[in-house]
Amino acid sequence: MLLGAGADINAVDTRGNTVLHTAVASLDGNRDAHCAFLSRLLVVCSKASLDAENTDRKLASDVTENPKLRAVLAQEREFRSQFPLHFMARANDVDSVNERLLSLMAEVVEVALLRRDMHENTVLMYAVEALDSNAERQVLDILLPYCSKESLMLHTKGERTIVGCLLQKGLVCLPTADGANNAVTLEALRSLVDEKQQLLDYTRHTIRAHEGVPPRTCAGDCIEARRTSDDNLAKLARDKKWGELRSRLKATQDIANINELNDEGCTALHHVCGYGDVRTLTLLLQQTHLQINIQSSSNKAPVEFASEKDQPECVRLLLQAGAHHGVPRAAGKTALHVATEKGLPTSDGSTALMTAARLGYVGHATFLINEGADVDLMDTNGHTALLHAAMQGHLAVVELLLAHRAYFDPTRDGIPIVKRLRAAVFGPWNKEQTEILQLLEKEEQARDISPAFRNKRALGMITMTTNQVFASDIFSRAIRCNTTLGPAFLNDCVDLRRYEAVFSQLDLVYGTSVSDNPLRAVLSLDLQDPDETFATQQACLEHPVFRRVLEIKWILFGRRLYFEQLLVNVVMLVAMPISSALANEKTLPWFVHGIGLSTFVIVLVSLAVTKCCLRRVVAETTRCNTFVVSIVLVFLLIAFIGTPTAALTAALLRFCDALRVTDWFGYANNGLLVVTSAYFFRVKHRERRVDIRGYASLSLGLLQLILYTVILLFAVSSLCGWIRDEIKVVLGAVLTLSLWVLSLQFLEVAPSVSYLLPMISDLLRDIWNFLILFGVFQLGLTLTYVQLFQGHVHGNDTHVSDAFGTLGQSFISTYFVAFSQTPLDSLSEFADSDNTASDRRATYTVIAIVLMVHSAIVVFVLLNMLLALMNQTVSKGLEKAKTRALMIYAQCILRLEGARLTDAKVHALMHVPGSDGMPVLHPIFSESVPRANLGLTPDQAETLQRSQVSRAAWLDQMQALDKAVMDEVGFVVDGLSHVSHFTDLNVHEIFAREFEVLATAQRQLRGDIEKARRSRGCFKKEILTKLEKQVAKDVRDLKAQLLSAWNGSTTADTADDHYKCVMLYQINQRSALDALLTKMANSILAAISNVPRDDHEKQDDQENQELRLELRVQRESTNKHIEAMKEQQVETTKQLGEILALLRSIRS
Repeated sequence: MLLGAGADINAVDTRGNTVLHTAVASLDGNRDAHCAFLSRLLVVCSKASLDAENTDRKLASDVTENPKLRAVLAQEREFRSQFPLHFMARANDVDSVNERLLSLMAEVVEVALLRRDMHENTVLMYAVEALDSNAERQVLDILLPYCSKESLMLHTKGERTIVGCLLQKGLVCLPTADGANNAVTLEALRSLVDEKQQLLDYTRHTIRAHEGVPPRTCAGDCIEARRTSDDNLAKLARDKKWGELRSRLKATQDIANINELNDEGCTALHHVCGYGDVRTLTLLLQQTHLQINIQSSSNKAPVEFASEKDQPECVRLLLQAGAHHGVPRAAGKTALHVATEKGLPTSDGSTALMTAARLGYVGHATFLINEGADVDLMDTNGHTALLHAAMQGHLAVVELLLAHRAYFDPTRDGIPIVKRLRAAVFGPWNKEQTEILQLLEKEEQARDISPAFRNKRALGMITMTTNQVFASDIFSRAIRCNTTLGPAFLNDCVDLRRYEAVFSQLDLVYGTSVSDNPLRAVLSLDLQDPDETFATQQACLEHPVFRRVLEIKWILFGRRLYFEQLLVNVVMLVAMPISSALANEKTLPWFVHGIGLSTFVIVLVSLAVTKCCLRRVVAETTRCNTFVVSIVLVFLLIAFIGTPTAALTAALLRFCDALRVTDWFGYANNGLLVVTSAYFFRVKHRERRVDIRGYASLSLGLLQLILYTVILLFAVSSLCGWIRDEIKVVLGAVLTLSLWVLSLQFLEVAPSVSYLLPMISDLLRDIWNFLILFGVFQLGLTLTYVQLFQGHVHGNDTHVSDAFGTLGQSFISTYFVAFSQTPLDSLSEFADSDNTASDRRATYTVIAIVLMVHSAIVVFVLLNMLLALMNQTVSKGLEKAKTRALMIYAQCILRLEGARLTDAKVHALMHVPGSDGMPVLHPIFSESVPRANLGLTPDQAETLQRSQVSRAAWLDQMQALDKAVMDEVGFVVDGLSHVSHFTDLNVHEIFAREFEVLATAQRQLRGDIEKARRSRGCFKKEILTKLEKQVAKDVRDLKAQLLSAWNGSTTADTADDHYKCVMLYQINQRSALDALLTKMANSILAAISNVPRDDHEKQDDQENQELRLELRVQRESTNKHIEAMKEQQVETTKQLGEILALLRSIRS
């Protein structure tokens, strides 16, 4: 520092001592550090004379007796005398070196550059060591034109070349007290690389930094200096100090430094446009000295800042003020370059693959697919690459896309792809389009049963959010693809804790549409495999979320509507037999009137109570936390119904004669039957819009609809007297029986009975199948018996057995044989008193044999077969009883919802008025439910908990991957930012493109991980494989784009600064950017590959870890045992020695 400030190196004190005299006299030669300091002092003070004498006539070497110090001085004297060019280079004496080189011939200069001194150093090595950033000229610059490849490749004792020596110098941290910088070193390296074609090996020659944490490391000689500056307008805008900035702008419209740049290379106008502050921009545009198209240090105009930050209002104001809209980008890149770098689609959403498919370029399409192009993307018209290729008739491209499982769901957008293709093609079809159409039709049929494609669809759906799944038909399509998808999506809505279950987003599972909701999707599921269908329905319906949804539906509307229909059905059950009984008796017993009147009254009162207060009472009963409160509310409900009913019924019966009930009771009963049958006719007709399968299938609904239609006609005919009494009695009896049988449907909500209903349906199906087989024997035997019994009549003997006299009698007698009612008496017709009629005896024998065979086949074979079938049906039904009972309960609720509610009513039921009067979601959707009330089996609870644990582990793994991406990309970003520690250049502006690429890549990588995170831990192997491929592709793109920005600068003006920053980065990191990016990619991919592909791997790892721990414990125990045995052996040997010594003493 002193020499740089102009200090005289040969100045002397009062005794004539120079700096060398003083230093040598004060140093201790026995200390190596002092000898090294003297050597360094001789280098720094190269112009200090070794022959200078003090007043005592002593040289610097004479003021000490230490031989080591005197040897250092003697060696320095020898170096200066024998190697003058080396000495000049070490002193960075440009003038002397230049004069010396001019006096020598070229051959001599080359030899001089190759000559080594006593330290094995050449002139170039000293020139590198003497580089001085404060000097105007450098000796190295003078020597490089004379250097040959051989001289540059010479090595020092440390096996370093000239380039290695430069890299070994390290980087100077800025700011420094002496004003040193790295510019000279960088220029020297640039000259060696560009002009002398020397290779830089940052990993081998760069010294390792010993301060800081990578990538922010340095040599440790930096000082922190605070830079203070006045707050200019640009700094105020950058710091968003809008109040102060507006005050200064309002004070005057003639601010001279309005276009001043801050340390980031931006003006106040750039920052204001970037932040989108319209008020401040309006004031800025009023300034007279404002340059509206001024460029920042990154060559961006304010209008570009506003456009990039999506500030349309600022863009509008700038354009109105005269800003130029076409300021070119410094890199000279067109929109095509940017779109290519970022993989952006065109304005209509077309991708490169769609274009190749539309043009029929099979090779291009193959290349794009192999490079990871998405074959399932859609443009703005809803067309995929497959549809584009099909429309243009490119069969080869279509086959290629189908081979890569291009997606075309037959129900996508509600239109099958074949219909979409037919609608999209105009004019006559050519041969290729016809073949494509046939191919697509076959592909649709094949994919319906293709496990591979179903798995692909499942992988595409599992990464969707809960809102996406339940807000559309995704859930319905998901459960058709894979059995595990339904429970996986439902798990999003429940958190099973130790004592309770916390539900969320139940309104999505509840559904807002009557005709399209998740419950309907589950119940209407119809896969090709019945067992798979049942397994999927069971997994969904027995899930706690669906159980809770069913409970909510039952509370909000199901119970009220069910009671209403039940009460109306009770009225019909009572009115139907009374109407039939009125046919023969004009005067009915008094108790019939009492039953009819009391039933009518109780139903009327119950319906009134149901309409008025049942909803609130049921809600309170459901929400109450104590059994006592529930009992009180139930008793209050009974009291509300029972008290008015008893009073009205007693009054009607008391004044029965006065009211002349007998005169109008029959008409009232038939009228009530008309009303109730019309009610159910309307209900069943509206139920037809809910298409569900199973017990509540179309056949049962159609049967009920026919029954209620017949009852309606019967009631109207009875009321008008259009039907005869005999027919009325018979038809009334049949309708009464049918009505009572179909009333079994109201048992669907009773868990203790409902499981029997589907079993009865299955048994009836078995009986129907049995009757088909049984009917063959029944008809055949009927005809056989008629022929045999009719054939024995001779002459005038016309008597035939009553059991088989006619076809009808024969059919009945044959049928009852199955129930052990064999008509043996009929054989007496063939008994002969004298036993001489041989034909009658033969007929007798044949009929007897037929009866025996008949009894054997029907009783022992067919009936046992029927019993076996029914036993098997009951056994299977009991295995599935719980689930089927739940399905029947769900079907009941779904029928009630479809028949009685609309979408508007569903929305109204789901919401309640909030504190501000606006509708809010009903609190029942977010209530916690005690775990004991869920009715979960231990296996179900364990499965759900295991799923939650697996999800939590998956989220932790994805969080670890997220952190790995942040750390690895952040390492590169921090390293680039740390370059500012070694230069005064604006690194953030110079590396703006690099920072943008890294930020974009980081968002893409985290987006890939976020998509994998949404997979909920399902299909881990496939998801991780897909993630690994996508991340590898993104990292390759990052590497290509970053190296493109790295190897080229934005403008010629900034190319030199960019080159310097690039070199500073690589020197500091001791590595090239390519190697760092490769390391980053390998680290991220390694983190992905370390994630267990399935739970079995994790379980195996845990088991292996447990075994290793157990072996370690056993090994330690064995070692301790061995040590104990050794100690015991030593002790035994010692005792034995003592015994022997004792024996020797005794002997002596």
